[in-house]
Amino acid sequence: MIREEDRTSGERVLTGVAVSKGIAIGRAHVLKSRDVSVAHRHLGPADVPGEVDRFLRAVDQSIQQLQHLREKLTEDHEDPLSILEAHQVMLRDELLTSGTIRRIEEERINAEWATLKTTDQILQVFSHIDDEYFRQRRSDVQFVSDRILRNLVGQGDLSVHAPPDAVVVARDFSPADVVQLQRCAVAGFVSEVGGLTSHSALVARAFELPMVVGIEQVWSQIDKDSFVVVDAHEGTVLVDPVPQTIAQYRSRARDLMVLERSLLQDRQLPAETTDGVRVILLANIELADEAQTALEHGAEGIGLYRTEYFYMSRSTFPTEEELIEDLQSVVLTMTNRPVTFRTFDLGGDKAAQLFRLHPSPNPALGLRSTRLALEHRDVFKTQLRAMIRSVNGGKLRLMFPMISDVSELRAARSILDEATIELEHEGFTMPSQIAVGIMIEMPSATILADDLAKECDFFSIGSNDLIQYALAIDRSNEHVAHLYRPLHPAIIRMTKNVVEAAHDGGLRVSVCGAMAGEPLYALVLLGIGVDELSMPPAALPPVRRAIRQISYEKAAAMADELVRLPTLLDIQQALARFVETEYEHESVTISEPGVRLPWKHRPVGRKSSN
Repeated sequence: MIREEDRTSGERVLTGVAVSKGIAIGRAHVLKSRDVSVAHRHLGPADVPGEVDRFLRAVDQSIQQLQHLREKLTEDHEDPLSILEAHQVMLRDELLTSGTIRRIEEERINAEWATLKTTDQILQVFSHIDDEYFRQRRSDVQFVSDRILRNLVGQGDLSVHAPPDAVVVARDFSPADVVQLQRCAVAGFVSEVGGLTSHSALVARAFELPMVVGIEQVWSQIDKDSFVVVDAHEGTVLVDPVPQTIAQYRSRARDLMVLERSLLQDRQLPAETTDGVRVILLANIELADEAQTALEHGAEGIGLYRTEYFYMSRSTFPTEEELIEDLQSVVLTMTNRPVTFRTFDLGGDKAAQLFRLHPSPNPALGLRSTRLALEHRDVFKTQLRAMIRSVNGGKLRLMFPMISDVSELRAARSILDEATIELEHEGFTMPSQIAVGIMIEMPSATILADDLAKECDFFSIGSNDLIQYALAIDRSNEHVAHLYRPLHPAIIRMTKNVVEAAHDGGLRVSVCGAMAGEPLYALVLLGIGVDELSMPPAALPPVRRAIRQISYEKAAAMADELVRLPTLLDIQQALARFVETEYEHESVTISEPGVRLPWKHRPVGRKSSN
């Protein structure tokens, strides 16, 4: 971290959100606005069929453009291709295409105007979604719509270019923009719009290119050819930095590169403490192609495959065969490693139109997740059948989200039993084993953990929602988001209670929320007794290193102390003392204020004593 007191005056610092880690240094290349000027015209009855045909030709042209881009990229990098494919699917979706055609026919308006009105209607639905991941899908809808509009008005060339080593600045980037610009060997990206879960951020992470988003009116704050430094660890952009600052960042970039290479060297080593206690490290993924990235970062399996994507931005439910194709691709990529499918976590604000749900004043507490699945048994059973068939006789691990008590778990399992019996009668190859888990995300589930442990095979603590519900914190509310604290005494005690109940019942426990992917929190979870940690692929190497440099005995003693402390400040101070005592070398700042965690490089294959 470059300290504020080390900076020299004369440079401007813009603050945003880091969504793809790294440091980029170079000249700014500002992309001009690509807004399309659209005319509004009313049609005569005889003009309607021709206008519909014009719209459909623009859609076909958009699909072909994305296909051409995918074909050019196949040899370079396959990770982002599923996102481009998703945009092709959206172009064929009835919500957008049929909705636009219906407006052309019924309102007798031109294709451009009809496309805009349909897009606005879809965006309104997404804007009210509480979940950040799905709220970011608004951008995908906008990108697809813009592509159609540009083809309608004859501006079909959507290619973007930039000089090598440039820092590209724009209001927003589509995934296709990022894909094309990485081929130009750019250094990084800065934008106003975007988020950690946006598809453009996901593609940037796949290419390991730094990206900072959330800088208001960024195009007016960074001039063309300005020299900039993008610190996508701290979420800052320095405009026209002085030579001293540039030198500091170049040095830091070299150090981080050495560190990252060192961490990746250990990716095949177990996450084992110095006294021989092993923690299984798994990956959370949202798209099938991320499975390969997980392997490249040393994942021992998939601890959470979110299956919601197939239900978003659709007017019809996915078929069993569509689901199987997607699920099987993950299973095949991971070979014999475990893959845990989570049944769809939808409702209230997510896929509301698909399920024909009425708006809820508080979607987080409404009809969602397993509750929604139990209200739509046929849809739920179709997904369960696809999961069973996808493992082709292998071991199936699935888990139900948002389980509040034993009766909900039994109801969900009864539908799984129905699906199993049906498939057996139909002659399909059945899994050699079906392990059923639940996500512990509600305070009620932490209280009833001992009873729940008697009726399932494993627990997975969803720390994100557990913290939100336990502390009454809306993560998307800027006024209280700072109170979202994983190290709150209540969260630590709840986690310990769940682990003890699970172990008493012979179950293993994983944590798959954001806590698992932060090295400091991972040490706390290790000490509490968590068996598995599941996290974004990029978080695996540093968490592995942290675990391999500590003894379980000391981590457990530290956790025992934390459980007895009454305040967050007490816990932070205790952790700071622990880190200072146990780690002696150069440190890097991690997410908890006031606590630094050092990384001591150890040659591959050797185990240090503590």
